[in-house]
Amino acid sequence: MGLQPDQSQRLVALFALGVLLLTYPLLAVFNRAEFVLGIPVLYAYLFGAWGGLIALLALAAWRRAPHDAADALGEPAEAVDEGQGGAGAAHAAPATTATPATPGRGDVRDRRP
Repeated sequence: MGLQPDQSQRLVALFALGVLLLTYPLLAVFNRAEFVLGIPVLYAYLFGAWGGLIALLALAAWRRAPHDAADALGEPAEAVDEGQGGAGAAHAAPATTATPATPGRGDVRDRRP
């Protein structure tokens, strides 16, 4: 599962933003003897910038779910509609769900050396 080109560009840009936000010249601006809601300005800035970067990274890395089967398999819609699934068809989910294994009836957990 690789990154899309636009995702990797966003992640690199956010890394650069993080480096800029958390290096000395900008930190020196917030290194004052003042308080915001009882918290030193520098600490408030550090945790705010850190939390903001985490939120932006989560948004940049978030992948939307495909809207149809053609998007899920990465193939043209005609191939999926005609039952020619191709590479993605081998990995399709089974039609029925398996029942959970019962201990004592051949379950792997039941085998002891």
